[in-house]
Amino acid sequence: MRISYTLLNDFDLMDKIRNDDHNAFAEIYRRYADDLFVMAFRKVNDKMITDEIIQVTFVKFWKNRAQLNIKSSVKGFFYAAVKNNIITHFSGKMAKSTLSIEFFSEELLPQADTTRETIDYNQLISVYEHSLTELPEKCKQVFVLSRKGYSMKEIAQIQNISPKTVEVHIGKALRFLRTKLNSLMLLLLFLLK
Repeated sequence: MRISYTLLNDFDLMDKIRNDDHNAFAEIYRRYADDLFVMAFRKVNDKMITDEIIQVTFVKFWKNRAQLNIKSSVKGFFYAAVKNNIITHFSGKMAKSTLSIEFFSEELLPQADTTRETIDYNQLISVYEHSLTELPEKCKQVFVLSRKGYSMKEIAQIQNISPKTVEVHIGKALRFLRTKLNSLMLLLLFLLK
């Protein structure tokens, strides 16, 4: 008998997530990611940073799933986690990049040095790099520079284009990569189990 995850309450989903159920995680993500994005965007007012904050929140959630003991509200847990990540961002501790290699920082990578984890990490990097190659060349160049910390003005000067065109390219790249992000995010979570 197939489980209908949409019919399960948050605590039933949490029980399944603690037992590595990826479908239960996908349902929690579906329930809360958009609302969390809206809430975070109101505070941050930057789509790239907001995307990063939401993805970091869910990666940490998956990584620590076995230790989580949420007693009152799963929704409240996520709202508090996002608020903490916003504070971390504004205190300058969060990396600047959304989908760059630096996004997969040491704290998010498996700590044990095993061959399988190394292979999994390499596969993840391969998926990310392949996604970048699907972007138009100019769009990719602009996006990669933005992930390296260059300002829009600096990118405009380097690429000899207007800052508005830089903004358009970054927005286009983010929209494209965001459609890929759900599968990339799930892959990341599977690799970190």
